[in-house]
Amino acid sequence: MRDFIKRHQAACFIALAFGWAWAWWLPVAGTDMSDLAKVSPVFFICAMTGGFGPTIAGLVVRFCLPKGERNKLLRKPHPGLFLLALAVVPLATLASLAINRWLGLPSDPSDIVSRLAIGLVWPLMASLGEEFGWRGLLLPLWSRKGSFWKPALAIGLIWGLWHLPSDWIGLRHLGWYFIPQYLLVGLVNLTLLSVIMTAIVKRGNGDIRLAILFHYSITSSAILFGVQGQTAPLATVAATAVSQAVLQLFGALM
Repeated sequence: MRDFIKRHQAACFIALAFGWAWAWWLPVAGTDMSDLAKVSPVFFICAMTGGFGPTIAGLVVRFCLPKGERNKLLRKPHPGLFLLALAVVPLATLASLAINRWLGLPSDPSDIVSRLAIGLVWPLMASLGEEFGWRGLLLPLWSRKGSFWKPALAIGLIWGLWHLPSDWIGLRHLGWYFIPQYLLVGLVNLTLLSVIMTAIVKRGNGDIRLAILFHYSITSSAILFGVQGQTAPLATVAATAVSQAVLQLFGALM
């Protein structure tokens, strides 16, 4: 088995990450999320346990590799990169809220206080549960030939597809509109975020802490400042694209 995993590291990681997560998520996919106070604790256990799929898969694959092939996860990046990793997405989210307001579209971030606890705790579980796999294993594995765009885009698309059951749980109340919402926010937007995260992690010599902070900010911003309304995906994608310019400016200053 270890020899098979060594020969097919990426395929084994992806299969295990999807298999573990979806096995926990699909049984609770019909959960009504309209009132969190009434949601069964079983749902949160399944949701959280499934969310650790990528990290579990990443650790399993790493364990099967010879010690010399296990890339280091902690480096010494520029201190400013930690601030950038934590700030890009919240700024992009606030920009998307401003875009919606400027266009006269519905956006109501006024209920932040009631979501504060889950908006600070849940993102920690999400980032630790995923990034040791996506950016800790798969990114360096697919970056061995020096490519940037291929692994950044491919991981983004796989990352978005992996979230399909969880996105359905949270957005199925939208009905048919779930499809464009998922395509734009679940696939396009996460792919753009993957490009930005890949750039930050690569500038930081592959330090996994940068990916964890960036992922934390994604989930936290989505919970605390989540943009509502039917054109929200377009505003979010536009704001995320603008944040890429911020990264380029930071790189020039460095």
